[in-house]
Amino acid sequence: MLAVAILGVAPTPATSEDLPEGAPLFGISMAAPWRTDTSGAWTLVIETWSGRHRGASTGTARVEVGPGADVVSGETSRTVHVSDDWKGPRDRRWLLTLRRTGDRVRIRGSLHIPGPPGPFYYESVLELGFDGDTIILRDSRTTVQEGVLDGRRFRFGGEYPVAIGDEETESPQTIEARPVLVEGDEIPCHKCGLTEATELQLVVTVGTNGAVTWVRPGARFEGVSKGPALAVAEDGVRRYHFRPARSQGRPVADYAVVRVRVVPAD
Repeated sequence: MLAVAILGVAPTPATSEDLPEGAPLFGISMAAPWRTDTSGAWTLVIETWSGRHRGASTGTARVEVGPGADVVSGETSRTVHVSDDWKGPRDRRWLLTLRRTGDRVRIRGSLHIPGPPGPFYYESVLELGFDGDTIILRDSRTTVQEGVLDGRRFRFGGEYPVAIGDEETESPQTIEARPVLVEGDEIPCHKCGLTEATELQLVVTVGTNGAVTWVRPGARFEGVSKGPALAVAEDGVRRYHFRPARSQGRPVADYAVVRVRVVPAD
């Protein structure tokens, strides 16, 4: 039977031009059938992937099965070759046979890739219910998709990566309100050689207190000069202040796209 739930995204090469810059490009998926057999058993299909890693890169995949089902056969922990371009034996997809023991079960899948680059970590949750031999999808969601780049921790899953701190242990499920600029002046430049104002569009991370915590290197659009004006804009935007994004009524880190106006100094 076709799966009722697939967590994560389908394996996609890192070079795909259709994916946003903030796409995780790595993950673990779990898929369950519509029904159990007469004994209450069914087969969970597990797959891992990464378009961020190359060659023989490996990761550790784990599947934790909560109360409501027992593991009959298969591995709940496995070292896998995650790279999309791995040419050796394909070990990143396997089967786990489970048997229901209750009316509901929560299954957590995780993938840890130590790098380089990295480390990266992805976690998904699948909740299933049972009605006779019918398997009912209760919930399927990604709870964590993060990695470390240049010594900085980032959350993936949006249009751009978002720099996060140690206080974030689970990715927000939805962003109810995006960051809103409340304070940010034009930026004078003494050494830019400007004769008129110029605007640059930058991507920043806005922290939970509304401050800019990270500036994505470079302007958003190609063709913008990476000269003094861009460096001044990247430095000056750090003094901007925002109303932070909110998720489930609380402030969360999120990205913002900002137009920064650099002007000739008097």
